[in-house]
Amino acid sequence: DIQSSDVDAFANLVGKESPRGVLVKVPMLRGRIMALNGVDVDKVKIPADGAWVLRGDRGLTYDARQPENATLTEGAWWPQDYSGEPLVSFSAEEGKAIGLKLGDSVTVNVLGRNVTAKIANFRQVEWETMGINFVMVFSPNAFAGAPHGWLATLTDKQASTADDARLLNAVTRAFPAVTTVRVKDALDIVNRLVAQLGTA
Repeated sequence: DIQSSDVDAFANLVGKESPRGVLVKVPMLRGRIMALNGVDVDKVKIPADGAWVLRGDRGLTYDARQPENATLTEGAWWPQDYSGEPLVSFSAEEGKAIGLKLGDSVTVNVLGRNVTAKIANFRQVEWETMGINFVMVFSPNAFAGAPHGWLATLTDKQASTADDARLLNAVTRAFPAVTTVRVKDALDIVNRLVAQLGTA
């Protein structure tokens, strides 16, 4: 995570080191799903393929605008100036796996505080792209004033391995608490593992 106090300096550094790159940054919180429609998750029967969504803490974010990589399958995004009850956009596949539908409520615990939000829409999530994706995206008013970090991705299709290394070194020197991952390396590892499984 990038600390809120560092996010502007981080963006400036990345812009200087990678002027061709496209930086996307989103607020990042962590929370645990506590209840579905007011029923404690420990008392809800969930199919095995959806159980992972309810285990442990999840990364959460909020956004006034529909993310560019989000394709809605049901429902509608909230207005940019929305100020009503908290709303949430849920990943369609995971939402259906745990039996959710439009209008249902999800209660999450964030920083020791329970927040209940109504499902306003479902969206298709392409997990395999390794882009920034979340099971849940909330309306901004759900976490108004809550401290949080930031998550960021940088895309530069023209960057060489040397360019990547130079940028990663610059970020590590300036922001030693920020964890950096070269997505291409992560994808290569995943592809090798999949290939090994296919030949096992």
